[in-house]
Amino acid sequence: MSDSQPPVPDEPTERPPAPKINPYAPSILTEPAREEVVSEAVRIRRQHINHETSVGAVGGCFCVVAVPLILFIFFTVLAVISRGTGNFVESIISLSITAIVAAVLLATGLGLRRRSLAARVSTILLSALFLLVFPVGTIVGGYVLYLLGSKKGQTVFSAEYQEIVDETPEVKCQTTMLNIALMIGFIIFVFIGFVLFGVVL
Repeated sequence: MSDSQPPVPDEPTERPPAPKINPYAPSILTEPAREEVVSEAVRIRRQHINHETSVGAVGGCFCVVAVPLILFIFFTVLAVISRGTGNFVESIISLSITAIVAAVLLATGLGLRRRSLAARVSTILLSALFLLVFPVGTIVGGYVLYLLGSKKGQTVFSAEYQEIVDETPEVKCQTTMLNIALMIGFIIFVFIGFVLFGVVL
């Protein structure tokens, strides 16, 4: 009969302590996950880049129109100073109206290029007034209202899209012939409107 040895108990194994997790630490994306997020942002930006460019072109139109109005104010002030107090009240009224129009156009134009919500609201109001001037104003105003009121227009002015723009600096706006034609037509239309309604006269 063979001698049987008693079983040797397993030695307890020590487990390494669990790493401490900081709940306030920023989340860390793996490289594939980060690339996926960036590629999705690029895809969304490219889907809306033409719309974004058109909105910026409208803002550029407002800025271009505001510049000669500012020059008009400057030269009118010089004329009033040189000829004394003649027609002083009429000049002040004309300058005040022109200054308000120039300030609104310049602020709206710069705001549109930055995709500001306040600029979007003021542009909608101005475009609604353009609709009353048939047929050119109706066409221009209707197109601008489409740019700002469409689904893509609402996306372009959203805070989420602004984050996408910051994440995709490699995606550049490209000016198309349609945008150039829009800018030229818009500027001509606005100057004709100023002459007809006596804003700068």
